[in-house]
Amino acid sequence: MKHRFTAKLSAFLMAAALAAGMTAALPASATYNNSAMLQGDAFYAPAQTYWKYCEQYKFPAGKYWNGGNPDSYTSTACTNHNHDNYFMQNYVYTPGYTSCTRYVSGHQCYGFAAKLASDFYGGADVWIRFSNPSNPQFRVGDIVRIGNNMHSIFITEVNGSSIKFADCNWNNTCKIRWDVSATVTNNRIRFGGTSYSVYFIERPVMAGDVNGDSQITWADVDIISQIFRGIYDFSGKDRQVIMEAADLDNDGQISFNDVYIAYYQYDGSGYFRQQKFLTGVGWWGY
Repeated sequence: MKHRFTAKLSAFLMAAALAAGMTAALPASATYNNSAMLQGDAFYAPAQTYWKYCEQYKFPAGKYWNGGNPDSYTSTACTNHNHDNYFMQNYVYTPGYTSCTRYVSGHQCYGFAAKLASDFYGGADVWIRFSNPSNPQFRVGDIVRIGNNMHSIFITEVNGSSIKFADCNWNNTCKIRWDVSATVTNNRIRFGGTSYSVYFIERPVMAGDVNGDSQITWADVDIISQIFRGIYDFSGKDRQVIMEAADLDNDGQISFNDVYIAYYQYDGSGYFRQQKFLTGVGWWGY
């Protein structure tokens, strides 16, 4: 398998190198358009544990996420929702980047889950939403909407079919909860004696995820090479987010260096270790 991968790597690098002599670099995005979190760290268990410890200190269980400051809490329950905190996600894409909703905002439970996700992923604000997934494979960091669009949770632990999550406003008082245990069967989450369907999952767009399926595979590496060589078909897709996801060196263009980074960092683990999550897609044109 390693020999096959090495042969494929060499063939693609050679094709890209030949193309470098006859293909101009394609404009991609503004520079420094990435979050503060390395993708490798986000999937590293000790980093997840440390983040959770810090975030629980920031948003203590039993306190209330209200008062108008999304980075703080109060000791007073909501009597109405006129002073709720809220949080906004700038861009939410469908899988494959076929469409995008800008400035998705939420308060109460969804706003809290989105705030935790933004903190976890280092300010990432470009997301993919998977609606009504049939057999979701949850990750730490997922925003999950359950029931018939009734409540949002943030996944903090995954252990086979068991998960833990944080949320707020479960009982309409804006109260914060951590380490709520649940079990997962197919597309349903069960806790508190009741089973809820998964309405959608949201995850940040990873640098290198050019086909919009929330994981890095050889197919993404291939597409980055195709973009550089000018042969990729963008029909029916959002060109800008794909170009930004392909701009692995974050220099505002798709060049041979992006192709080289893709080949060098790809190891089948599902992410590029040294890349950061996307932010700000759409703020700059070409």
